[in-house]
Amino acid sequence: MNLVTSVISEPSVDSEEAIARDIAAVGKLSIVPRLLKLLCDNTGMGYAAIARVTDETWTACAVEDRIQFGLGPGGQLDLKTTLCYESRQIRRPIAFDHASEDPTFRDHHTPRIYKLESYISVPIIRPDGSYFGNLCAIDPNPAQVSDVRTVNMFTALADMIALQLSIDEAYEAAHQEVAEQRAIAGLREQFIAVLGHDLR
Repeated sequence: MNLVTSVISEPSVDSEEAIARDIAAVGKLSIVPRLLKLLCDNTGMGYAAIARVTDETWTACAVEDRIQFGLGPGGQLDLKTTLCYESRQIRRPIAFDHASEDPTFRDHHTPRIYKLESYISVPIIRPDGSYFGNLCAIDPNPAQVSDVRTVNMFTALADMIALQLSIDEAYEAAHQEVAEQRAIAGLREQFIAVLGHDLR
């Protein structure tokens, strides 16, 4: 494959195809629905999500919605209105328990736009250092989510998601390579058979 073919055939990181592929990858992780329920149960938060976050887009890949926030898998938010955007920039968790009483977040646009009082978001970073997105939870009521125990729990689960996504991607790539090698071998055998027939 030459450079031009590679550039043309590689979908943009924010193409519909790339977004759909990542939503499907998260959807294949059977633990995700239970994990999001667990996060809501343990924190009292009403909405938890795995979000795909790039330099341009915020897309929900999996959600647990107990507050009728109304954004399901495939739903998108304006990236610049999210704190996941800021978390991506600094590659660190962001959390607050009571936005209207928090000196850092009481005047911040995100809690105001989405009417949030409590929020937590931690990066999902693959082992190779590439940024997938964020594991996050929100609620219109105050909740204790900025404590070390909760942040560590979210971080550990985000790391687990990142690792599983990487393992699945590596498996898919290896499976595709084997399929391509089989196809090439089949073509080679056909070519040899045709060539042998022509030489008779």
